[in-house]
Amino acid sequence: MKKIEIGKQDLAFLYSYELLSIREISQLLSIDPKTVLKLMKFHKIHARNSSESWEIRKKRIYPNELARELILGYSYSDVSITDVAIKFRINRKKAAHILKSHSISIRSKSDVFRGKQKSPIHKAHISIGRSKMLARSPDLISKLRNHRLKQVLPTKDTSIERAIEDELSAREIGHYKHFSILGRCQADKAFPDFKLAIFLDGDYWHRRKDVLEKDERINNLLRDKGWTVLRFWEAEIKRDPKSIVNKIEEKMNILRGVNHGFPSPKME
Repeated sequence: MKKIEIGKQDLAFLYSYELLSIREISQLLSIDPKTVLKLMKFHKIHARNSSESWEIRKKRIYPNELARELILGYSYSDVSITDVAIKFRINRKKAAHILKSHSISIRSKSDVFRGKQKSPIHKAHISIGRSKMLARSPDLISKLRNHRLKQVLPTKDTSIERAIEDELSAREIGHYKHFSILGRCQADKAFPDFKLAIFLDGDYWHRRKDVLEKDERINNLLRDKGWTVLRFWEAEIKRDPKSIVNKIEEKMNILRGVNHGFPSPKME
């Protein structure tokens, strides 16, 4: 068995001054790491914990100058992590690792490109994507539409849907939610027995011109097929959900043919 001759001072010099790891010392002395650890315990040399080891390793892998320049380059400019990695000629993962080790969060792509003008190449990619979408066959469009109608979107009820849901439940008014109608749309709330469809529209999305036109097409389609359509805006729902459910109840009573204090439509 090979006898190891290394004194306390030499071992402490390698471990505490040169900041070599136990594995590196074992490779230098051509012995097992366990033997190095036993020698350190014998000479009462304190072994570093994992966090102390990482701090030393971090300084050796990422010099302070590189880390400082990288942090300044990323923190004080709206560039992506990829751009910074290319600038300093290091791997993207390594750049991200340096930033995270200094408690700097990595910006998402949407944060980086928000408000910036798109480059000609980026615009070309968008144009190609749109042209591919427009080139879809009617059969594929039909399959995609059928698949979409089987999905419940959003997967969780929105705040305005929950507000109306709670009020309907409190009044014990049975209804369907995310109800597919005619294979063309999903009503947020529906009463199929009365052919009454309720849509709860978000103020931002449903005020877009293209979405307004689509909503109007759906309204006309459903009315042509004998459905009654009620649409309510997010603002009015948040302001007073009870009044919205009152209007739904009034419409149900009219469709049911029951007079609850409101004049029924007269037949001419």
